[in-house]
Amino acid sequence: MRGDVEKRIKLSVEVTPEEYTKMILLIIADEYPNMKSIVREGLKRIFKDYGEEYFEELREKHKDVIENILSKVKIIERRKLRRWIVKK
Repeated sequence: MRGDVEKRIKLSVEVTPEEYTKMILLIIADEYPNMKSIVREGLKRIFKDYGEEYFEELREKHKDVIENILSKVKIIERRKLRRWIVKK
């Protein structure tokens, strides 16, 4: 059984030492499994506040900018399901 392929864009984000420490504490407390999930959950909450209609309007208004950026950005394809081989 193979997992679905997801398209992703790899970003580099800088955080303050205090933000980093809080992220680590959330992971240690088992609130989140890793830093990626913290960032993705934060983005989901922000995007939810604005609503999909807001982004559709902006996407139409700035269509040329979005097409230009997406034509130059490197898109990574990853499988959702990763298999780990455990050697005994």
